[in-house]
Amino acid sequence: MDDNNSNPDAGSTGKAVPFPATEFFDGLPEPDLLAFATAAEKKHYAKGDYIFAQENNATHFYIVISGWVRLYRTTPDGQEATAGVLTTGAVIGENAVFENAYQYSAQAIEAAEVSAIPVSLFRERMAQSPNLMLRVTQELARKLESAQLQIEHSTLKSALQRVGCLLLRLSANITGAGGAFNFPYDKKIAAQQLGMQRETFSRGLSGLRPVGVTVKGSEIGVDNFQRLTDYVCKGCSAYPDKCPGPRVDASGRKMPLYKKLYFFVGGVLCDTYGGLLQIF
Repeated sequence: MDDNNSNPDAGSTGKAVPFPATEFFDGLPEPDLLAFATAAEKKHYAKGDYIFAQENNATHFYIVISGWVRLYRTTPDGQEATAGVLTTGAVIGENAVFENAYQYSAQAIEAAEVSAIPVSLFRERMAQSPNLMLRVTQELARKLESAQLQIEHSTLKSALQRVGCLLLRLSANITGAGGAFNFPYDKKIAAQQLGMQRETFSRGLSGLRPVGVTVKGSEIGVDNFQRLTDYVCKGCSAYPDKCPGPRVDASGRKMPLYKKLYFFVGGVLCDTYGGLLQIF
């Protein structure tokens, strides 16, 4: 399955479009930004469509404009391991800059738009601007840090705390003492992110009721973010300045939001401007 025809119906607008806010391009010289914006194509994918497949020829890398994208690896016996769930501003397929094949598959788990940038152009610009190579290296380093955090959480945090961590990150844009939000994608995929069964994830949501979490269908309510933070984040190496979830510290002082660049611990280090990325 080639990334250009993973979904024959996933069309390109044929027009260059500006990129969403992303640390990957932040502060890049104008000539480089102009070159990428001119060559980039906006592509639309319906829920379930594949953007590219593991081990296929890598011709583009992508910036997520909107929606949700799942990254996963497939084992020889056909099992799938979710490597990350990403949203607006996230970079996917950047390993294509150094390799000829994708290391994982990317699938839209909700309707998504992405900006596709030719790898050939990036390599060409990189030869003229070594700073671009640094950008890719930093991106890979962030994902490695996310993977290390995932290992820490899997080893030291309970299932309830890992579910609570995800809720804090998903609600990172909500201000105020508490609030509610709609879970943005299938909870089965969320369970895969966190390395647990769907039933364990559901029990985790119910088990957070004593710390003020309520669930009504897809709506998640959090009575007090500080209370949930106190239960979830104590002892975490990412707390408080490397995580977008906690909005206040132990004394109740407002914390500056971390530049959200990914989404997900547990698959989440956090989105970019909305979430966290986990790569196993």
